[in-house]
Amino acid sequence: TTHEEFMYSQFVDEGFLHGTGFEAITAFHAIYKEPCLTCKYRKSLRWNGGSSTSWQDIVCIVCNSTYEVKSKASEEKIAKEFHDNNVSGGS
Repeated sequence: TTHEEFMYSQFVDEGFLHGTGFEAITAFHAIYKEPCLTCKYRKSLRWNGGSSTSWQDIVCIVCNSTYEVKSKASEEKIAKEFHDNNVSGGS
């Protein structure tokens, strides 16, 4: 297996697309296409992920708002966490 084949197999893996891959795609979209929800500035969001900042994937460099990108396996799981006010944090 070549490196390219391995990387492709990881990208098309369903678990990746529902987890890390989805979070990366969502963060990319937010950083390049969306304004900060707090201060409304565009092009102010930066990736801030990593093990030492597992609860703040994106940060606004203007107002210091932080955002955690989460993914769940189904819409039902998302609805249940919001309904129960129990959104798990961290990676």
